[in-house]
Amino acid sequence: MRFRVLGPVEAELAAFAPKPRGLLAALLARANTEVAMPSLIDAVWPEDPPASAVRSVRIYLYRLRKDLGPRLCSGAYGWRLRIDADEWDAGRFQSLVRRGRAAAEAGRAQEGGELLRQALDLWRGPAFQGCDGLPLVREEAARLNELRHTVIEERLAIELDLGRHHKVVDELAALVAAHPYRERLRGQLMVAWYRLGRASDALAAFREGRRLMADELGVEPGPELRRLEHAILNDALPSPAAAAPEWRGGAIPAAPAALPPPPLTFVGREAELALLDGMTAGRGGPTVLAVSGPAGAGKTGLALHWAWRERGAFPDGQLYADLRACDDTTSPAEPGMVLDGFLRALGVRPHVIPPDTEHRSAMFRSLTRERGLLIILDDADSAAQVRPLLPGGGPSRVIVISRHILPALTALEEARAVHLGALTSGEARDLLVTMLNRTGRTLDTAAAGRVADLCDLLPLALRIAAARLSHRPSWTLAELADRLDGEGDRLNELDLGEIGVRGSLLASYRRLDHRQRAALRRFAIAARLDGVAPWLLAALLDVSQNEAEALAGDLADAQLLQYAGHDVTGARYRCHDLVRLFALERAEAEDPEPERRAARARGVAALLGVPRLEGRRAAAGRSPVLD
Repeated sequence: MRFRVLGPVEAELAAFAPKPRGLLAALLARANTEVAMPSLIDAVWPEDPPASAVRSVRIYLYRLRKDLGPRLCSGAYGWRLRIDADEWDAGRFQSLVRRGRAAAEAGRAQEGGELLRQALDLWRGPAFQGCDGLPLVREEAARLNELRHTVIEERLAIELDLGRHHKVVDELAALVAAHPYRERLRGQLMVAWYRLGRASDALAAFREGRRLMADELGVEPGPELRRLEHAILNDALPSPAAAAPEWRGGAIPAAPAALPPPPLTFVGREAELALLDGMTAGRGGPTVLAVSGPAGAGKTGLALHWAWRERGAFPDGQLYADLRACDDTTSPAEPGMVLDGFLRALGVRPHVIPPDTEHRSAMFRSLTRERGLLIILDDADSAAQVRPLLPGGGPSRVIVISRHILPALTALEEARAVHLGALTSGEARDLLVTMLNRTGRTLDTAAAGRVADLCDLLPLALRIAAARLSHRPSWTLAELADRLDGEGDRLNELDLGEIGVRGSLLASYRRLDHRQRAALRRFAIAARLDGVAPWLLAALLDVSQNEAEALAGDLADAQLLQYAGHDVTGARYRCHDLVRLFALERAEAEDPEPERRAARARGVAALLGVPRLEGRRAAAGRSPVLD
């Protein structure tokens, strides 16, 4: 290395008198940055510079340039010393620290500790020793010195994690004596004493620190030191054997197998299954696949069907979590609680699991970085809920299931988005027939097609219809189709108490804000049209077209509307008939009849191109396409 600042300033120069040394120190403190002439003068004469200061500094710069060559150059605002990281000890120190921290975060604790030790070995004394009082150098010297102390603490933390308390206790005692107010060092000394079976010495170290802080600073020890004291008093710190980092690259006791059972009957979805197959096709496949779709589209069934079929591709196990975004009985799952369950499933002892979500997530990433796990995150609320639960790269794969489109997951994690809509007519009929074949019924293919259409070709509705028919031996498939054909009864017929189409849609509805809910109720008035444009929704809501466009987009993101293409008036949207019936029910329950009548009148006026209907016409007028 050509330059050294981690101690006395040294350089491989032909001549290195005190004043050029101060000038070089200033340039090194602002390496690769232009330093203005007044700052350079301060580096040579901190006080009372002579009248010839500018000329003298130029002479010193000229002499330095003879040794430094093009590295030292002038610019628009001053002079700059261009230097690579490996040409000076401060650059190499910071590079080693970054690499050591990255290795430790990746679960390679021993490698990380060795890199941090190499970084610390570069130090020969305080940074910029002999020049650290110069105005331009003082701030950089203080930064580097503080970073050195932080890295010392990080290296010692790794040694303690590796169970090497007996090797570092003397070093810790000396460091605490030299830096009595650094609480992290004192806490590490307490841990080392305790793990050596010397709890009394650990408590004595705490009491000494408390006395010093009270006498000299007038403060109490921080919460971490107090927590350590409490744990030691209650003999609650892990023993040396238990404290060894069993989660850092250790063997998992048994591969977790936490998948719920797959659907017994599964048909179709060939294109979506092919996309899922791409996850195991090698390095080019997606790491995260986000499956979105409307309520009842069979998103979870698809993921579980594929996961059970391909579980052999994930030898390190499978994890599953219900994130409860649409569970009316409770709030969405906290990532920290999900991580606690994941870490326990991976064999981490409970007392080793960190208390906060951030560190649990870091531990989970470290554990999974080199393992081939399949992780299914069902009913996700948002990308923010999902991201702490993602593994640390490597061969693991994740399927995220949500009723909402999660664009942030695509942007931040490069997730592959898969939209799951309704089945095809043939797939829906096959699903219904396959389920009913188990009952030994003679099936009417035409009636099966009618039932499938009345169920909007959605797997949940089809499964409920099949279940109702199997429990009513006296009904025929044609009779079930007739019962479903009555719009007022359809949602009641597709309800089994514990599960039902109405309840599934209600969960999605409750996640909307009041403006979005009102938009869905108004949309239902015109939903029989072949697509509803935002200008018509604006009339139904009595809002601006821009606001209506935004609300239609929100409802599409929530999978309650579907984009139906463009025409000369702009975008158009449609919804499943079951959604329309549900929204009309909500409108009848929540909107007074005069409001519904006024909305219909505005819709008719918009369709006819009339700006406003008279009150008498609004009361009597009714369009056959507006419910």
